[in-house]
Amino acid sequence: MKRTLFLITLIGFLLSPGFLLAQKEAVSDTIVLKSGGIIVGKIWKYNIRKGVIMQHTDGHLMEIAADHIARVTLQSGGSKVSKPENKDISVRIGGKPYAFREKGFYYTLSGGALFGQTPQNGQELGVGLHATSGYLFHHLLGAGIGLGFDNYSVTGYDGRQVMTVSAETRGYLTKGNRAPYYTLQAGYGFAFKDEEVGVLEANGGIMLHPALGLRLGAREDVNFSFDIGYRFQRVTQVREFNPWSNERQEERIWYKRFALQLGLIF
Repeated sequence: MKRTLFLITLIGFLLSPGFLLAQKEAVSDTIVLKSGGIIVGKIWKYNIRKGVIMQHTDGHLMEIAADHIARVTLQSGGSKVSKPENKDISVRIGGKPYAFREKGFYYTLSGGALFGQTPQNGQELGVGLHATSGYLFHHLLGAGIGLGFDNYSVTGYDGRQVMTVSAETRGYLTKGNRAPYYTLQAGYGFAFKDEEVGVLEANGGIMLHPALGLRLGAREDVNFSFDIGYRFQRVTQVREFNPWSNERQEERIWYKRFALQLGLIF
């Protein structure tokens, strides 16, 4: 009789809500780091590309970048929800997670300086502003269209402004928070006549701009970029030098400019 009573009591205790809850809380997820360390707790969010948000067994919340993780073992089943409310991440292991969109639409905005020489072999400084929109098929290959405005002389002659429409191809050579990339733009530049500064006629021409750059950051929303390239632009102008004598001169200009640009990638 005493043995039966003991078994009933034991079974009741094992099936009690408190005991079951304690057993449930005892189930923990495990992360093995590439450095050899092991972290035990409850995973609240797991993304194979970005990393893990985990609540350690001592209660604090931590974020671990994917490139520091060797293996993840899920036991608690809590990896499908966001981090607990009203709790800040107090520990971060690794740098910013790699979250760059390798496929899909992209947008860029860039501006920079154009360095070159005048027809008289003097130094000339220009500036440009450009925007592109396109689609990445793979991190190595994307295609888009662009619109830009260049002033090839901010320190010399007036009337050196050109608006460009171009097609673009680009690609990122590695996967990482910093990645080298290439771009190639080809299109047409529209020149503008300006009678106030003596440009009576203006015709544009082909434009070509190859460049190599570095993407700084790998976020989903916006990243910085820096590139170095060479810009070619064909322009023909009829310029009036002396309105009293009707002296005019046709200039067939082939701009060749070393270009440094800073930009944003969306």
